[in-house]
Amino acid sequence: MLSIAGIPIGLLGGFGVGKLLLPFMLGMADVYAGMDISLKCNPWIFLFGAGFSAFTVYLSSRKPGKIAGSVSPIEAVRYVESGGKKKISERKKKKTQKDRGRFHAFSMALSNLGRNRRTSAVVISAISLSMILLTLVMTAVGSFRLDDYLGDRIVGDFMLGNIGVMSPASRSGDTEIAPAFLSLADQQEGVEGKTEMWIRHGSFLRLDQEAAAQLKELDEQGKLRRTAYSVDELEKMLRGEKDFNGRFYAYSEELLSNLEVLEGTLDIDRFMSGDYILLTQILGEEMVPAEEHIYHPGDSVTVLSCGEDSVLREVRDASGEVIDIVYEDLVEKEYEVMAIVQIPYSMDIHRHGANVCDVVVPLSEFDKEDAHTGLFAAAYQVAEEKRAAFEAALQAYAEKDPEMWYVSKASLQKEFDDMVRIVAVIGIALAAVIALIGILNFINAMITEVISRKREFAMLQSIGMTSGQLRKTLVFEGLSYVIISGAVSVVLGSFFSWGILNALNHVILFFEYRFQILPFVIILPVLMLVSVLVPMFAFRCIGKRSIVERLREGE
Repeated sequence: MLSIAGIPIGLLGGFGVGKLLLPFMLGMADVYAGMDISLKCNPWIFLFGAGFSAFTVYLSSRKPGKIAGSVSPIEAVRYVESGGKKKISERKKKKTQKDRGRFHAFSMALSNLGRNRRTSAVVISAISLSMILLTLVMTAVGSFRLDDYLGDRIVGDFMLGNIGVMSPASRSGDTEIAPAFLSLADQQEGVEGKTEMWIRHGSFLRLDQEAAAQLKELDEQGKLRRTAYSVDELEKMLRGEKDFNGRFYAYSEELLSNLEVLEGTLDIDRFMSGDYILLTQILGEEMVPAEEHIYHPGDSVTVLSCGEDSVLREVRDASGEVIDIVYEDLVEKEYEVMAIVQIPYSMDIHRHGANVCDVVVPLSEFDKEDAHTGLFAAAYQVAEEKRAAFEAALQAYAEKDPEMWYVSKASLQKEFDDMVRIVAVIGIALAAVIALIGILNFINAMITEVISRKREFAMLQSIGMTSGQLRKTLVFEGLSYVIISGAVSVVLGSFFSWGILNALNHVILFFEYRFQILPFVIILPVLMLVSVLVPMFAFRCIGKRSIVERLREGE
C-alpha cells in the first residue's frame, strides 16, 4: 500500500525536478546559452523505476512478512523486543557494586545499536554514502586547475586564426589566416606582445634502415594503426617506398618553453641555431612511448622539403583515379634530433595523422613566402584596460568574415567556471538526495525504536531511571549513528576519492588530485544536530503519557 502511493509520487516528482533543473544547469554554460532545452519523457525510464522500486519493496517485506505470519496471535500480543542474551565477560563479572550501580548512558546507547544490526547498518550506510559522494564531488571540483586549463587551450590573452583551427566543432580543413584580420589586430591599442605559429606542408623525414626496422617492430607489436585509410601508407613506409610523413611546425622563440620535453633536453639557444629539430611521439593505436620512438635525441635525420624546383606528381590507377601524390626534386637538409616533445593543444592545428610524428623546426628554417608554408595562429598579449576594445574589434571582424575566429583567456575562464559549476551542481544535488534519504532513514529508525521500546523505557523509569538519563541515552544513540558514519566516510571517502579521482590526473590534462576535507566539515554538524533533535522529539511524544499507562499498554 505504501509503494502504491509512493512510486507514482516519486516518478512524477523526479520528472518535475528534472524538467526544472536540467535547463537551469545547462543554461549556466555559455555553450548552451539561448538554446531551447527541454526534457523528453521516455516511458522505459518510468517503467524501470517503478519495477525496480516495487521489486525492492517486495524483497524488503517478504521475509518480515513470513516471520510475522509464523507467530501466533497470543505470542504477538505479548511480544516485547529484546536484545537477546549476551555473554558476560569475566571482567564485567568482577566489577564492584559501585561500578554496577553507575549509569553509563553512552555504553547503553552503543548496546542498543546492536539490537537491530540490520537497521543500524542500513542507516549508517545511507548516511555514509551521502558523505562519500559529497567528498568525491567536492574533491573533483577542487582538483580542476584553471591555470593548466588555460595553459593548454590558449597562448597569450587572445589567439587569432582560421575557424578550422580555432573552433573544435568546425569541419573546415583550412588553416590560413586572412591578412586583414591580422592587420586589424596589429593596429589595436594596448598590444604588448605578439607570437606566431607556422606550419609547413610537403616535408618528410627520410627513413633510414635502423628507423625502418624500429617501425616494423612497432607494427609487429600491434602498436601502429591499421585502418582502411592508414594501412596503405604504412605498408609503403615499411617497404621503403615512402618517407616518414608529419606536420612541420615552427614557433616564435618565446613559445618554445611551452613544449613539454619527454626525452632529451631542450636548449632553446642551441635549437635556434638551425641545426636541430624536435619530434613528437608517434600516434599509432595510441601514443607510442618516447623511449620506443624510431628516432632518439642525438640521431641524425634527413629532412626532405619542397623547394622552388620541386614537382608534385599525381599517381593514378588503371581507371585514371588518383591514388597517391608524390613530391619530386625535394630539398634535403640534415638535422640532429634534440628532444622528443609534446606540443600543447593550443599550439597545433588539432589534427593528427596515423603512424607519424610531428616535427618542430626553428622559425628561421621556414620560408614565409613559400606556398607550402602558412601562419595558422597568432597570439597577442594585450594591456588589461584595452582588452575589451580589442575583443570588440575582433568580434566585429569575425561577424563579417565567418572563416576567421578568435579565443580569449576571459572566455575560456568563463567556460572553465561553467564546466566546474555544472559538475558541482549535479554532484551536490545527487549527494543532497542521498543525504535526505539517509536522514529520513535515521528519523524512521529512531522514531520506530522509541515507539517499539516505550514499555521498556517505562520499566526503566519505574525502577529509578530519570527522564534526563533516558533522554541522554537516546541522544547518545543518535550521535553514535553519526560518529560511526563519519568514521566510515572518512576512511572510505578518502580511499575512493584517491582511487577514482587520482586516476584522472593522467586522463584530464587540467586535473590535479587534491583531497577535500570540507564535505565532512559541512555535513557532520548538520547530521549531529538532527541526531540530537530527533530522539528528543520522539521521547517527548511518548513522555506525555504516564509510566503506569505505558506499562499497562504493553500487558
